[in-house]
Amino acid sequence: MPPVPDPKPEVQTESQGSQSGMQSLVGGLRILDLIAGARGPLRFTSLLEGSGLPKGTLHRHSADSHR
Repeated sequence: MPPVPDPKPEVQTESQGSQSGMQSLVGGLRILDLIAGARGPLRFTSLLEGSGLPKGTLHRHSADSHR
């Protein structure tokens, strides 16, 4: 007999949401710090290496900055 799925969806608590928001803010500030310290335009790969963020996260921050 297959296992019965849990009927309750996983809910994010307020503290988890705050922590996630803080991590996003720190990542965004890290990117801004790299850009501010650069002598000229930076390539995506330079931001990727300098920030230490995963590629998808850096792309999401980049896309959000163009809105």
